[in-house]
Amino acid sequence: MRNLADALIARIRKTIKQHKMITRGDTVVAGVSGGADSVLMLIALDRLRWELGFSLFAAHVNHGLRGEDSDADEAFTRKFCIKRKVFVFRRSVDVMAYAKENRQSVEESARDLRYAVFAEALAYYGANKVATAHTLNDQAETIVMRLMRGAGALGLSGIPACSGNVIRPLINEARGDIEAALATLGQDWRHDVSNDDIRFTRNRVRHELMPALRGFSLSVEGRLADSARLLSDDDDYLGMLAKKLFEKIRKSKGSYLVEPLIDEHQAIKSRAVRMCLADAIGSPIDLSYAHIRDVCKILSSPSGREICLPNGYRVRTSFGRLEIYAEREAKSYSYTMCVPGSVFIEEIGAMVSASREPPGMAASLGGLQEIFVRSRLPGDFINIRHIGTQKLKKFFISNKIGKARRDSLPLAALGSEIVWIAGMRIGSRFEPDAQSEDVIYLSVKEKGEEGNA
Repeated sequence: MRNLADALIARIRKTIKQHKMITRGDTVVAGVSGGADSVLMLIALDRLRWELGFSLFAAHVNHGLRGEDSDADEAFTRKFCIKRKVFVFRRSVDVMAYAKENRQSVEESARDLRYAVFAEALAYYGANKVATAHTLNDQAETIVMRLMRGAGALGLSGIPACSGNVIRPLINEARGDIEAALATLGQDWRHDVSNDDIRFTRNRVRHELMPALRGFSLSVEGRLADSARLLSDDDDYLGMLAKKLFEKIRKSKGSYLVEPLIDEHQAIKSRAVRMCLADAIGSPIDLSYAHIRDVCKILSSPSGREICLPNGYRVRTSFGRLEIYAEREAKSYSYTMCVPGSVFIEEIGAMVSASREPPGMAASLGGLQEIFVRSRLPGDFINIRHIGTQKLKKFFISNKIGKARRDSLPLAALGSEIVWIAGMRIGSRFEPDAQSEDVIYLSVKEKGEEGNA
């Protein structure tokens, strides 16, 4: 009977090699909850670590959602890891408080905190890989849930075998085979009763929908996984084309050219739009097909068309650009900057500098030793050569600067007169000429980006 476990571990070894999950010299942290899947994964990795030449550690997260049961899971995992001579990194987290603070579901919050602990364990052990115990059943359930929500090839390609530094050695293994293998080894595991609560969507899919689908095909999980692999191949190719388009339309974080998108094939357009959203928001939010469709619809609309996304984000068309931003009241700011010198603007996460050397936009400030750096105010104006004095609002409209960008664009000012609009213009009264001696170069650098004028 032990051959059942040996055969399963041999298949896991094949999956690891097929997807190049682990290379010799790696250090792997296995996420172990105490459930059957993660217990079997640690046993398999423990058996394979000498052959494949990697170091192995474990990490356990006590989510604190089931009181004494959660503590018992932690105690079981600690004892199990000690028995296998694997060091285990343990942390307790407050999922409910995190969910309330971030206004998101318990499941989503638990996942966020779990991966945060994994990241901490990676740093603690100097590891470079995290192994999670996602199975063939998890794959099938995920595909069905995304199909019901309305997903394209990307969503229906399911859970990848590898993503970044996360590897999933059990992704081709069925939960029934895993439990049978553990039984032949005489190894027990912990059962999380919250997985039986059908108030949660995934549990309803697991306990009600999947058994019904098996009435049509006993191998439904495998068939769904095969479809996911085919869709993944298609998505890889279409994603390559969309990435080229995205690189062409990206002007800055949160601002994207619309025109190249309008006549593009929908398959490429929708992927490029998704890339824009990911780029602007910087963290995953729950986007359905309907959200992507709605953004695509407004691409050919006049300026000012706007739609709402989850978690308080908005998308707006603005003078040939697509602007993506968080729906929050714009914070006004005002700082005094020494000349030469620099100041960090916390409200927009940018450093403004006045230097005697390039790069930057050259200005002659007549020996001023300090200047205000601030957001726009009513009554602001700028002098423009050959035009004269112009209200700042009119300047923004003439130059097709959308409202979201206007609120965050740093300005250098003397009273209501604008000396410098970041990245755009120096007021004509402050433009240096051949006789100017005290020339200062004004520039802004967003966090994580190269500086610009």
